[in-house]
Formats: sequence, C-alpha cells, structure tokens
Amino acid sequence: MIQPNDQSDDSFMIQKICDPFSGPPNYTYAPGNCHQDAIQIHDLPSILSTLTCEKNTPSDICKAEGKFFPESAYGKTMAYIQSIENLIATYPDLQSLAGCTPLKHAIADVATRQCEPFRASVKLLWASILTLSIDLMILTLFWIIKAYQEKGRHFSLCSIVPRNHQQSL
Repeated sequence: MIQPNDQSDDSFMIQKICDPFSGPPNYTYAPGNCHQDAIQIHDLPSILSTLTCEKNTPSDICKAEGKFFPESAYGKTMAYIQSIENLIATYPDLQSLAGCTPLKHAIADVATRQCEPFRASVKLLWASILTLSIDLMILTLFWIIKAYQEKGRHFSLCSIVPRNHQQSL
C-alpha cells in the first residue's frame, strides 16, 4: 500500500497489507502470518480516509495535500473492506463447521441410507422439470411461428395461402 511518509517531504512509503491466508496449495487461515509492519485490514479505512480527495476539492489542492484516492472509489472500497472483515471474522467458525466430522457423517448417513423417499422425489422432480422445459421450448417455437404468420409472412411448407382467383389471371 502506498501512503505518505511521516517526514515533511513529498515522498511516499510502501507497506504491505496483512494477508491472513497462507499461500498455495493449502490456503489455510493463519492470522499470525502477517509481518509486524504490515497494515491490518481493519486499519485500512482510517488510512484511506487520510488519502481520499473529496469531490468538491480541486485536484491540484488534493495533490498538494497528498490525497490521491478519489472519493467516488472510496465507498466501493469501504464496502469491499467491510466484506473482507466479515469473511475473516466468520472464517474460523466456518472452518470448524466444515471440519466437524460428526456433522459430515450425519449428513452422509441421511443422504445415503435414510432418504430413499427423498432421493426418489428428487428424481421425480428432475423428470417433471425436464418435461416442463421441453414443453415450453416447443410452445415457444409455436408462438414464434404464429407471430411470424400474423405479420403476413407464411411458411411455404406448413401453410396454405389462399389466393384470389382474379389476381392469378
């Protein structure tokens, strides 16, 4: 992340944002993996607010004050940061729930052995949805043909167009 240096000159220093997930191939949650000088995600709103240039402020004044982040992007960035904070807050609970073997065994048991009627009803539901979608496709084709005929155009293979006897003479 780029932020103004604490010194009085116009220089900037670059810091990394803390990524609490380890790298590939495991991508495990490890909040202690962050460097000591890394910026924590919950600190980003206060840092970005100091770098945000308001709409009404001219760009040359913003540049002179070291504010280069547009206010129009600030709201979207705050929503993104909030969603990341929520994910990080709930991730340990989700991870422990996913690793809960009694829950996995119970769901597997219900799905494989105890739910024959459920499995049969799912197959019946699937078959009825398939039949409905095929019927709707056929009905749509008929509607297209009917609309085409109502515009005055006819398909020569499936339509008989009456002609006035006097026109053909």
